[in-house]
Amino acid sequence: MGNKSSLSEQISSARLMADGLKKRADAVSKVGITEEKMQELEAETAALAALDSAQEELKSALKIKTAELEEARKKLTETMSTMRKLVKIAVNQNDWLTFGIADKR
Repeated sequence: MGNKSSLSEQISSARLMADGLKKRADAVSKVGITEEKMQELEAETAALAALDSAQEELKSALKIKTAELEEARKKLTETMSTMRKLVKIAVNQNDWLTFGIADKR
């Protein structure tokens, strides 16, 4: 199996292989495929599937957290914009730098 197949295809293919090996254990045992090797294939397949599932959960959580971050950033940007405008009205232009405002006007 090449690296060109997707992860889900690889997992599916490995499960199919494991099922086939179990069904034809008598034939494949003649070429050295033991019950232990079949169990190893199943364990590796299950481990990869579990890691894939965990990764998908993390991707989902990341998308949610990124949306929260962007919303908070947008809110802060709006608040800062309002504060800058109000400071410019209330405070002499010479003191704007005190507030981090480098504008000329």
